[in-house]
Amino acid sequence: MAASSNAVDDGFMTQGKQPLVLWSTVPFYPAADVAQYEATLATRRDRVRRENFRELSATLENLAASGADVSAMSEPLANILLTFDMMRDLHRARDEKAIDVLLENQFKAALDRMYVVHQLRPNERRLQFSAGSDPAGFRAYIEGRAKDKPARLDQAVRVYRQIDFTAYGSFTSMGGNEFQLTLHIQNFKTGTNRSFSTRGTLTRTVEVLASRVFDYFQSNVYPGWDEARSELEWIAMPTNPARTDPGSPNYGYSYHEAIDYCTERKARLPYSRELRAADAAGGYRVGGISRLKPGVSYPVLDRRHVPDFYVLNMTGSGTGVEGALRTLATYPGRVEFWCVRGDPSPNIVLHESLWMLHRAHESGDARSREIFAAVETIRYQLGETDAALSIFHDTTTGERFAKVKRLGSIEAALDVLTRYGIALQIPSVR
Repeated sequence: MAASSNAVDDGFMTQGKQPLVLWSTVPFYPAADVAQYEATLATRRDRVRRENFRELSATLENLAASGADVSAMSEPLANILLTFDMMRDLHRARDEKAIDVLLENQFKAALDRMYVVHQLRPNERRLQFSAGSDPAGFRAYIEGRAKDKPARLDQAVRVYRQIDFTAYGSFTSMGGNEFQLTLHIQNFKTGTNRSFSTRGTLTRTVEVLASRVFDYFQSNVYPGWDEARSELEWIAMPTNPARTDPGSPNYGYSYHEAIDYCTERKARLPYSRELRAADAAGGYRVGGISRLKPGVSYPVLDRRHVPDFYVLNMTGSGTGVEGALRTLATYPGRVEFWCVRGDPSPNIVLHESLWMLHRAHESGDARSREIFAAVETIRYQLGETDAALSIFHDTTTGERFAKVKRLGSIEAALDVLTRYGIALQIPSVR
């Protein structure tokens, strides 16, 4: 199942690179104290800082647009990075409370914690902090110390090649123990920007800010279908507020609206096993989607005991691996849905074939009973424990068998089906 980490190729993301690297220094500066606006000069100080960063941004953009050789860019790059760190250090010396340092450390820790919470391995990270800065080293190069110059030049080149983004933030007191935090992230090579903002208690805003940055960089974005690819491609349902807001009287879609939407996009509804696997992966790991919502029905292509429309409802209960899989008649409400492009896996084709045989032979003569017993043996051996509860209706004698006698193995069951001209492909056996 393929997914891209980049929303659009707009110059902000570094295409094809993973993980992306954020410069390790993330300074936070106090902006205006809104509660005491008239009594402070914070607004003026913040304006000066914004002008400084605007100059840095312009310099970055000019360097990126100039097409200059990396070696030729090393000295201005060193100046930029040194200035970036020095501005943070100067401000820290003036702020006895060191709130900016606290916010920087908390933001970094909160962002790293998001990867731990979602159990993402290092090779699944799409954003990480750089190894650190060396202001003294850059300063030695800038001051032209001959003996240091070759080493400092190499260091500047390495830094340029590694860094994708720089970031800085501001915090504003809104009064009543409430703050507004804003974080600006700039692509180090293209000059393009993204901003994230949140408001609340100081500790809470740092957590939310880190969460939003994590979502932006780590969430899967599903690209257009490429027929040359063999993986599944997922398409989310349209985000119409009238349909996606649970409080709206028009909330949700009908089963047939979901089918039509997928069909128009040359896609199909997923099978429950595909949907469960994508849900298990989650929206931050390649191969996953955003978590399925409790109590919400999702239309699927599965067909079970009856050839009816089925939905996957995550709060359902029942036996076997299909647990929350129910007919549309059982859950007649509105649905949310995903579409998928691509062929189902051999495993899904196998299970659907078994259910088709189950329906076709769950009643009949002795021949059907043999086939039915073979099918239920395979289903049981593959982990579908509801096969133990299957009922066969002998239409010749009128007898009902509450529990079909299973065969000894999948191989024995396959031999029975082969005798009746029924071929199944089971990768784990043959």
